[in-house]
Amino acid sequence: MPSNQPTPEAQEYITKGNEAAQRSNFDAAEENFMKAAELDPDYAPIWYNLALAQQNIGKLEHAVSSYLRALRSDAELIEAYINLGALYLELGFTDEAIDVLQRALELDPQNDELFVALGEAYSDAGLFSDATEAFRQALAINPANEFATTNMAETEEEIRNIQESIELSQKEIAEHPDVLDGYVNLIGVLLDAHNFTEALVAAKLIEQKFPDDAAVYQTYAIVYGAIGDTNKQKEAWQKVVALDPDDSVSWSYLAEVYSEIGETEQAIEAYKHAAEMQPDNPSYKYGLAMAYQFAEHYPEAINTLKEMVAMQSGEYEDFKLEIYNSLAETQNLAELYEDALATTSIILDEFPDDSSALYEKATALNNLNQTEEAIAAYEESIKNDPLNFSAYDDLAATFLASGQTKSALEYATMAVALDDESESALETLAAALTKVGRTAEAADIQERIKDLHLMFDDPNGWDTDED
Repeated sequence: MPSNQPTPEAQEYITKGNEAAQRSNFDAAEENFMKAAELDPDYAPIWYNLALAQQNIGKLEHAVSSYLRALRSDAELIEAYINLGALYLELGFTDEAIDVLQRALELDPQNDELFVALGEAYSDAGLFSDATEAFRQALAINPANEFATTNMAETEEEIRNIQESIELSQKEIAEHPDVLDGYVNLIGVLLDAHNFTEALVAAKLIEQKFPDDAAVYQTYAIVYGAIGDTNKQKEAWQKVVALDPDDSVSWSYLAEVYSEIGETEQAIEAYKHAAEMQPDNPSYKYGLAMAYQFAEHYPEAINTLKEMVAMQSGEYEDFKLEIYNSLAETQNLAELYEDALATTSIILDEFPDDSSALYEKATALNNLNQTEEAIAAYEESIKNDPLNFSAYDDLAATFLASGQTKSALEYATMAVALDDESESALETLAAALTKVGRTAEAADIQERIKDLHLMFDDPNGWDTDED
């Protein structure tokens, strides 16, 4: 349950924060709201006001984190949903924005501002028909909403433009029925319009007309990728490389699909093909290293990444940070913690604020039982990337194991705010709640964990693909 009033100690800092915000001194506002949050972490308005201050000083990811924390304390704080949805859109997290705004509308279905925000999110996702409907709903609630009127006119114009593009492609096909490009252009427009059914129909048509052209199956793969049918996508890329075995790009795409569906050994072989054909392309070699890692072939992954380290020139130089971080991650997974620590030292000498390197450093230190140093590294990682779920999750567990229950509770709460389906975060949160005597809340969390097990373990409790 959300706290209705802040503690007197927290109220002092809230007052100072509000006064600073009124003077547009948002740095001071942030500082005071953070102190208030430390004293009363369950009072949602503190986190909401902290998020507002962080937005005003450009700490957008920090603001997302604070809004999520506010909603964890008070799931009915509508203003936080509206602001968080807009912030997600600003950061390019369109799917997250749609999810947040849809949840908010379940709480307040007569809020025209929410419908406008949802319409904007749909527009950003290219779902113009859904956007138009959302703006129409906003106007039904409030006919004077100018934003809804303007945005609906813009999305209707987008729909007309898409229809014109479809008609032009259809005309091109009619005039040149034996030219593949026209069909491919049509499919591209249909995919942009999220008209997946017609895109698939068009793909089947070009397969009949051009059965031996690899470009046909590349198009199929793109369509199935957009639909989310990874098995069909895999079959299409397999057909491409069978028709054109020297196409390294298609081998890499096939490898990506293999990785996505968990066929790790096949992913390794596909990346090997791509890398052998283009040894100067770092993305293929990096993909191979990650495929080795996913397959838990840690020595091979480490050796491949070390080879990339030795090739630090040209395009490989652009991959430098990613290569070193992945090397440290793989060394941690292989329980080579001293090696991982040495690798992160190399990264942090050049990139001292890199959150991924700090996280891998913390992981290594934690496993070397250097707890306080690990905690400091986790905290620094979060400071530089406040949306890093793993850092919150691992830090909460570290605090719990070291007997720092209050801190464990705070970071576990934030981890759950970022991912409310993480069993590890929920387990840590339940344990911390139990230790501070909040047994009823801990029991609720344990029930949530049981529900998640039912959802994922029961074949009737989770959607599955049907043939």
